[in-house]
Amino acid sequence: MKKLFIFSLVALIFVLIFFVAYNVSFRSQKAENTINNENETLGVFKNEESVKKIISLGDSGMLFPKVDSENNKINYFSPSGELFSVSFTGELRKNSNRSPITGIKDFIWSPSRARAIILMAGENGEKYYAWYDGKTGTVHKYEENMDYAVWSGSDERILYKKFNPSDGSRILMIADFDGKNARKIANIPWKMVSIYATVGKNNIFFWSFPFANEKTQLKKASTVSFIDGVVSEAENIGKETERYGADYLWSNRGDKVLISSFAGKMELGFSNGNGENYEDLKMPTLVSKCVWSKDDVFIYCAVPSSIDSDMMMPDDYQNEKFFTKDIFWKINIQTGERNRLVELNEITSDYDAKGLFLSPSEDALFFTNRLDEKLYRINL
Repeated sequence: MKKLFIFSLVALIFVLIFFVAYNVSFRSQKAENTINNENETLGVFKNEESVKKIISLGDSGMLFPKVDSENNKINYFSPSGELFSVSFTGELRKNSNRSPITGIKDFIWSPSRARAIILMAGENGEKYYAWYDGKTGTVHKYEENMDYAVWSGSDERILYKKFNPSDGSRILMIADFDGKNARKIANIPWKMVSIYATVGKNNIFFWSFPFANEKTQLKKASTVSFIDGVVSEAENIGKETERYGADYLWSNRGDKVLISSFAGKMELGFSNGNGENYEDLKMPTLVSKCVWSKDDVFIYCAVPSSIDSDMMMPDDYQNEKFFTKDIFWKINIQTGERNRLVELNEITSDYDAKGLFLSPSEDALFFTNRLDEKLYRINL
């Protein structure tokens, strides 16, 4: 009995020693892990603090960028005409492995990204329009007399300006995506024109090219269907939109239009879709440096910090006689509230922004820098 008691006591002492040793070891390990985790967390915060607010997505030019049909990457062309895709962070890059398209001057994806309209330059410098088949990667030339083209709001139809060299007339046309079954919509009184079709509506807007010493004229045409053709002659939009050097950017729903103009000073404002009830946003920039949010409540803009008074706007900027140094703003057009996207001390390089667009979740703003043609991202 005595031996059994001694054996039990020894066993108990051994268990107690093991328990104490285990706890000391476990707590030391836990403390070490806690210190490591805290250091890692501090490292993350330090990295976040050191991350640049404006980030380049590549080391070379990324031309004609556009979010793909699945909203998970950006398609773009390299300077040599190769089609690539890249993730929104710029980390994952993929070559489409299709033959390069040389001589691209402009590339306009259709709404579903299945096709595109291309402005091409031939070997002799002559320019012409063609359409791109996204499935096959092939390019098909349009008719000779097409000198400006855009999508009509769907993949199935295009709008274009046709020039008749025999009589000098200029006509706004609508046609199938491949240029077939073309019909006249309206006469165009200007040599240079911009065209926009409101998605899901029958309205087609077209306007004269903006020049400093001319009031831009804005017209609206309407077509019920492609089969019925012309239903009315183009009408002039309200006088409030007729401004010197004016250019326009419609909201996603087409019920608002952003207007930049230059009557002694650079001005940005907006009106309703009919060009009425104009409001000055007190933000001196061009519509080509802005993009609408999905809900049409906010606009995101690059704003030139200063422009030499000797420059004629918008002519000299359009002719690339100078570059701007932009700062970035978000504006609520309902309240007028505005917020800087990047603080001045965080802008460490020069940016002349064009082609602005938002990520699908609107957590990032992208733009191309005219200075280097690289694509940049601003985290929102």
